[in-house]
Amino acid sequence: MGHVAVTGRVKNPGLVAVPPTLDLKVSEAILKAGGLSTSAKDRAVLVTRRRPDGSIERKTVDLRAILSEGDLASDLTLQNGDVIYVPESLF
Repeated sequence: MGHVAVTGRVKNPGLVAVPPTLDLKVSEAILKAGGLSTSAKDRAVLVTRRRPDGSIERKTVDLRAILSEGDLASDLTLQNGDVIYVPESLF
């Protein structure tokens, strides 16, 4: 079993376990971290992944589109070691 890190504007930042037999999506990992804080910028969640060659891959996820509009195709499947960062909304 692996872990992903959920950081930034979530209620309980930290490690979230990736179940060995199930896929873990970005929205599920954020919910397991207590959900978004009131100051979260839900349209610009950043997922960072280290590729096998050592390079870094970054993707931006629009969590509002996933949860409010049902855009499930945008809900990335996480891998062991991924880092999710929820930025702060400035307004």
